[in-house]
Amino acid sequence: MVGLTSEGQLDRDAWGRALEPQPTLAVVNHVSNVTGQINPIEELLATARAAGARTLLDASQSVGYLELKPRAWAVDLMAFGGQKGLHGLPGIGVLYVAPGVELQPLYSGGTGRAQRTDAPA
Repeated sequence: MVGLTSEGQLDRDAWGRALEPQPTLAVVNHVSNVTGQINPIEELLATARAAGARTLLDASQSVGYLELKPRAWAVDLMAFGGQKGLHGLPGIGVLYVAPGVELQPLYSGGTGRAQRTDAPA
């Protein structure tokens, strides 16, 4: 967790310190719905990548209002809900996965129906 400066901006020094242990994932919001601050994401994401972290941009507050350039920003992952700036239905959302980023499922398998345990192999 990284706090804010007295001016309501993301504390960039604290961001750098948070990346010192070389986390596998760094998450930052593009726009704060509390302060209205637009974070300097190109700089923040570059710092995270330099520390060896994958990056996830939370664009929930900016999608539909600001231009999003995930490829230009070299974002690994970008997530947002559809109900805010896109005026979509609650409960829908998007996860952008950059080309070359491989995700491993937390759970996999299943058919959605009960399997017989006595069926011949």
